Amino acid sequence: KYEKYGALNVRFIRLLAKQELKKELYHKRLREDLSYVRKGNKVRNFSDDISAYSNLKKRGLNNLDLYKKVYNHRYAKKNVFGKLDCYCEKKLFDKIDYINELAEKKWNNKKSFIK
Repeated sequence: KYEKYGALNVRFIRLLAKQELKKELYHKRLREDLSYVRKGNKVRNFSDDISAYSNLKKRGLNNLDLYKKVYNHRYAKKNVFGKLDCYCEKKLFDKIDYINELAEKKWNNKKSFIK
């Protein structure tokens, strides 16, 4: 049953923190078979060395978003000084998000006046 694809190769990629491991499946023959099943049965060529920018666009989340997403998991494992460090990081990221939201609101207001 599984002999068609052979052994699956799993590669771990380290992100910003030690706790975050991303599993990526790399098996060329499996990808080609999956792409053949898609609409139109057109086989697409997948290369193993995809650029980092295209991976970011495809995933949708960047490393900062992933780092903030696992904040609670990291925070629970820290001691007192580590928790203080995580608290300061959270305050900093909240301020950055607040500034980003203000910039987006200002941009949207400018667009409404241009009409």
